[in-house]
This record gives sequence, C-alpha cells and structure tokens, in this order.
Amino acid sequence: MALARALAPDPRLLLLDEPFAQLDGPLRSELLALVRQVTRAREITTICVTHLWRDAAELCERIAVMIDGRIVQEGTAQRLYWQPADSDVARLTGGVTGIPGELIEHHLVRCEPTAADFGDKWRDGGDRILVRPQEIVLTTAGDQRRWRVTRCEAHQTGWLVTIEAGKARLQVPSPGPTPVGEHVGVVLKAPPPTAATRRAELE
Repeated sequence: MALARALAPDPRLLLLDEPFAQLDGPLRSELLALVRQVTRAREITTICVTHLWRDAAELCERIAVMIDGRIVQEGTAQRLYWQPADSDVARLTGGVTGIPGELIEHHLVRCEPTAADFGDKWRDGGDRILVRPQEIVLTTAGDQRRWRVTRCEAHQTGWLVTIEAGKARLQVPSPGPTPVGEHVGVVLKAPPPTAATRRAELE
C-alpha cells in the first residue's frame, strides 16, 4: 500500500528506507521483485537505504558503502564483493573467513596460485588473509589431509565445518556436509576470472 501511494504521483525519484527489513522470506522476495520491475519499467531513479547486503545486491545497479557516515567505496555489487577497498568493506559485502598467515607458511593451508596474490588489501590486522567462501575448498585428495573434521553444522545456505590440526583450529564454509572424523586438506583457490584483476586495481 505504501509503495502504491509513493508511485501514484509518478515520481522521478523514489527513496526507500529499509523497505524489506521486517518481511519474511517469500513476501520479501515478492516485494523486491515488484519494486525492481516497477521502477525499471517506469525508469524511476531509486535510492534504497539498507543494512542488508543481499537487498542492495539484488536490487541496486550501483551501491555506496557507508561507514561512520562516510562513503568508503562505491560500485557494482560484483565489484564491491570481489574488490572491497579494505577488510571492513569486505565484511559488509558478504561472508569472509580469516586464514592466519602462519597456517600458509607451515603448509597447513595451500594457496593456488600463491599467498602473495591475495594482496595486502585483504589482510586483516596484518596477519590474517580474508577470503570469500567460494575461494575455500576442502579436499580429501593427495597429501594435504592434515586437518580433522571435529564438527559440521548447517549454516545459512551451506555448512560450517570446524577442523583442527594440532593446536590450530578453523571454521570454514562448505557447500555440502563433511563427516566428523574425516581428514581433509584446505586449499585457497584463485577468484573467478571476472575478479582476477581485483588486487591489481586496488594497488
């Protein structure tokens, strides 16, 4: 009803403040699709203020990330996700996992192609490398199986797997469940081709 009233005067600019915040899943998806359809059909410039990354990513062509009242980065959802300006923006624009550098140095985590390619911009406090869930692979192949799965639980759209190697402990996302007791290796894969230049562009 509120959306209909806002559209009645045929505005050229529409401001939406947390429009989907209190809606359940099906209703949220339905309203989001309606807003996207109507505003694009009428060519209405729409500004959507939200704390939810998924709403911004699904609805907006351009996104501005604000921290402490200041715009720290602006761009498409894909660029912000794969090319965040710093660790704060990385956390605001999707899931990240911190991998301590010492695990890479001790070969408990293998990098493809190399750890250096993950760049200083992704470092969190100078020691941990922040990576997206898509860049983490648990493998049972080869001689990399130095971790033991101690817990596996459903988490968001996938699974959260707890692994241990000696005193080291990690929680890593996985698209599917991994049996407790299984021995696995951890490999950091290179980002998708569309994001391959992200670190170079940040230098």
